[in-house]
Amino acid sequence: QVTLLAQQKSLRLQQVEQALQQTWTQRLVQRSNANFALSRLRMLDPVRQAESRLRVRLAWGTALGAYFICGTSLVGAICVFLGTSLGARLAFAAWARLRR
Repeated sequence: QVTLLAQQKSLRLQQVEQALQQTWTQRLVQRSNANFALSRLRMLDPVRQAESRLRVRLAWGTALGAYFICGTSLVGAICVFLGTSLGARLAFAAWARLRR
């Protein structure tokens, strides 16, 4: 009878753990979907669109300049592109924080 009670408690514990895991997964999916929707909504902002266009143009300009004018390799130009894009993104984020 004690082993039967132990088995029942073990089964109940497994059910509770499974329910907790499902709840955690659902919450994670909901937060992910909400963050994605919010991100897409922010991209509709004209200021954000202008910043994105400027960031891409700046990155392309520096990468092409590094490749054709400075004579860096293609891999170097790609690194310049990525670094410039990231730097511009960080600068826009810092500027937005300062404006608040």
